[in-house]
Amino acid sequence: MNLGWSRKSTVFGSAFLFVLALSLVLFLSVADNKQELVLFFPNDSNHQLTGEMRVVPKKGNIEGNIRELVNGLILGPEKLRHDRALAKNTSIRSLMVRGNHLYLDFSPDILFPEGDTSTGFSESLDAVRKSVKFNFPDIKKITITVNGELPKSEINANT
Repeated sequence: MNLGWSRKSTVFGSAFLFVLALSLVLFLSVADNKQELVLFFPNDSNHQLTGEMRVVPKKGNIEGNIRELVNGLILGPEKLRHDRALAKNTSIRSLMVRGNHLYLDFSPDILFPEGDTSTGFSESLDAVRKSVKFNFPDIKKITITVNGELPKSEINANT
């Protein structure tokens, strides 16, 4: 009779250890598909860039992860104390990382926010640069273009 109780204990103990190991493997494989990023948005009161944490899907490469970050900036802030950093109609035309250099091309919509953001163009680019460099410190240089062209810092209205 004692031998039967020992066999049941061994079966239950083995089943418990198997389920525990399986759940640990599943947890580690699923948990690795998310990443925490800090996106910087202008503060509503003084327009200083302040961070907002997001949990987003982790992609297979750095380009995909940076694309998730920039799309989060386009989507806008979650907290009411933040203002939009980029116009909501903005889209990423292309994104490439070569070594430690990021090349990012936006649609022309970034230039025409249509009242959905109170930041200027240079402040929008600052939010992108700060967010990328904070989350991806290996990126040392960022080249941002609009519709394939380097944006001019000033546009002369009299020409």
